[in-house]
Amino acid sequence: MPVEAEEQFHYILTQTQKNPYYESNEAYFNILATLLASCAGQKVNARGNALLDHIYAFVRSHFSDPSLSISAIAQNLDMAENYISTFFKQNTGENLSAYIEDTRMDAAIDYITAGKMSMKEISEKVGYANINTFYKAFKRRYGVPPKRYQQNLEMGERQHAVPPI
Repeated sequence: MPVEAEEQFHYILTQTQKNPYYESNEAYFNILATLLASCAGQKVNARGNALLDHIYAFVRSHFSDPSLSISAIAQNLDMAENYISTFFKQNTGENLSAYIEDTRMDAAIDYITAGKMSMKEISEKVGYANINTFYKAFKRRYGVPPKRYQQNLEMGERQHAVPPI
């Protein structure tokens, strides 16, 4: 219970105990309504945080699946796609599809930096069934194609591999 709501609740109790015919029923009900709304808000926030945590965890554990989409997340949660998408945007300021792509691109950078796989293998590892889609997404995010990024790394130009976002 928030401190302010708790203080209001204790105020009502003390006033009622002092005077069993406490005349300000309207004030009593207004404070009680505020207290209930505050508690309900806490439950909504807790539920919202749990939903965000679930979305984040689901994306992190399924980013390598080419079928990962807002639709797949909504289906997993048994909720509407529009609701999930709007909820995520309102609570993070970021589009859910952009978060999925960012997660995949972060993993791609890790694989490229490790230098042990081909671009085709990397694109498949991070959830792109089509290598051309992977190349376009990578270039859109980093300004250079993944092969050029890898070449820059090999030439020791780490600081120039990815332009600042």
